[in-house]
Amino acid sequence: MHSYKHLAIVFLLFLTSLAYAQATQKDSLLYAIDTSSNIETILHSKVDLSSYYIDQTQHDSATVLLESVIQQSQQLKLKTIEARAYEILGYNYDVAGNLKLSLNHYELARQAYEILDDKRKVASCMHYKGTAAYFQGDYESAMGYYLETLEYTEGLNFLKQRANTLNNVGVLYRISDKNKQAIDIYREVLAINRKLKDPDGVANQHNNLGVAYTYLYNLDSALIYLDSAMMRYQITQDTYDIAFTYTSMGDAYYEAGKDLENARMSLLKANELFKVSSNQFTLAKNYLFLGEVELEDNNVTKAIHYLDKGLAVLEGTDREDIRLDLFETLEQAYSKLGMTDKAYEYLSAHKTLNEELYKKEKREYLEEMQTKYDTEKKEKLIEIQNLELQQQQKDKRNLRIILGLLAAGLLSSALFIFVTIRTKNLLSKQNHIIEKSLLEKDMLLREIHHRVKNNLQVISSILTLQGRYSRDPLIEGAIKKGKDRVRTMALIHENLYQKENLAGVNMKRYLEKLFSSLFHSYHINESEIELILNIEDINLDVDTVVPIGLAVNELITNALKYAFPDNRDGIIKVGLTEENNELRLTVEDNGIGMQSHQQNPTGTGFGFELIDTFKTKLNAELNISSLNGTLVEMIIKNYQIV
Repeated sequence: MHSYKHLAIVFLLFLTSLAYAQATQKDSLLYAIDTSSNIETILHSKVDLSSYYIDQTQHDSATVLLESVIQQSQQLKLKTIEARAYEILGYNYDVAGNLKLSLNHYELARQAYEILDDKRKVASCMHYKGTAAYFQGDYESAMGYYLETLEYTEGLNFLKQRANTLNNVGVLYRISDKNKQAIDIYREVLAINRKLKDPDGVANQHNNLGVAYTYLYNLDSALIYLDSAMMRYQITQDTYDIAFTYTSMGDAYYEAGKDLENARMSLLKANELFKVSSNQFTLAKNYLFLGEVELEDNNVTKAIHYLDKGLAVLEGTDREDIRLDLFETLEQAYSKLGMTDKAYEYLSAHKTLNEELYKKEKREYLEEMQTKYDTEKKEKLIEIQNLELQQQQKDKRNLRIILGLLAAGLLSSALFIFVTIRTKNLLSKQNHIIEKSLLEKDMLLREIHHRVKNNLQVISSILTLQGRYSRDPLIEGAIKKGKDRVRTMALIHENLYQKENLAGVNMKRYLEKLFSSLFHSYHINESEIELILNIEDINLDVDTVVPIGLAVNELITNALKYAFPDNRDGIIKVGLTEENNELRLTVEDNGIGMQSHQQNPTGTGFGFELIDTFKTKLNAELNISSLNGTLVEMIIKNYQIV
């Protein structure tokens, strides 16, 4: 369920977003507005009524009402009401799916609360900005807002706010595949919630810990925490939280347990509960997950039914990240049915939307960097002018006191200060230019890796479509091998543009994803063939990773296809270690082994030619043995750690 990591944060962020009680009904609010003679009471009642509209998904009505409150409160200089209206309007745009406006209005609320010196509310708005930034897909900014919130609340004893923000920092770690760090953060939040005696907070953390253990592929630990969360939510009868926990369970069964039946049952239970929710995002995600499960189980028609429902739910919203996943999965579904025209239609839609999003992200990033650069330049100029003015005033005072004998000294000092300030100014400008250049190069490099990955993905999809026209098993096998090789290279660029280090690839994470993809491609169940990994946590440059990745792809593919005939069980061991300035790559299986005339890992075909080429490029020794299975060892001398 490749998209679930984006759902995990929703569970947390939604729970820590604004939650306004709707105990006061619409009629009583309207009565208060019509009959009260106090303008502040009227405006507060209008804000409460807008919360009612939001709860009823009447977002346009809420927007009109809140904008009128803001206008009136500004005219009457009622800053508290103005701040509150901005805050709820930000929340309204958030749940309606207009994320950019949500971010803008949270910032306006924060500024208003700063004037009121309401530190707790300032911290809340900073936190909500992080939430909105996340939903825009800007994880870097989201992390920045959260860290700013934590710094702001340091020493203020805002334990609940701190727990909420730390919680979302943990989620950002989790979606970056740093699950162990996320677990550490979640446990810190769990301790705070226990200190606060907050049962809902404890339940939330149990759910989050369950999700993190899911992506460490530890099903037992995941279900222990998720069962605990479910028990707590059922006591409080919180429908929304129960639905989310069912979704988390479905994902645990799917990802960590490969148990499609239990995954389906959990997701269907969540679906019924999400249908009564006002949050389109979570319902669309649920349909996506149901579609993925059915597609994995080869129920293609049912998968398309769920995926189409997901697209219908998203109509009118800008949740493009989910729409992208739906397009991609629909392309896969129609490819399975052999409906190449429909498959190509969704492939094209995915590519177009992906490019639009990236262009928008690039444009907004450039605008943000230019604004930041111009602002810093103006602030620096003002600072220098103030320093010069202060120095001039100081020089005049000194001249009056020590006029005469120290004249020469004063002139020398003034000259030294002038030269120092001028030098500092020049260095500051040069630093700004260098920083801006580095940011632009970093962004362009990310764009290159992103485009290469997208183009490779398109090539893979074209190969899939082409394979539908062939009934020759040899041609189908060749196309499948070609797709695996393309996917191997695409994973490299996917790792690069998502990580901070744009030059190097973490081999442990990369190879784990590669093996998962190959096992999925060949429909291998881990209960049949066990994969044992001994891969060091090292970063290698791209020129090293490409040949290693393709070589491993060939060796693992060969083992999966030929080492275990007649569906027999087996073990594959892969190692990548560094010692004595050499990399040692090993791929070993306990299968049927090779015959004496087959002393190469891939036969005499194209695969062997690839490995032979990689051996030369990597300046590697290739050793092959076939006792109790097959062992292929490459001792690599030409490599670069970054």
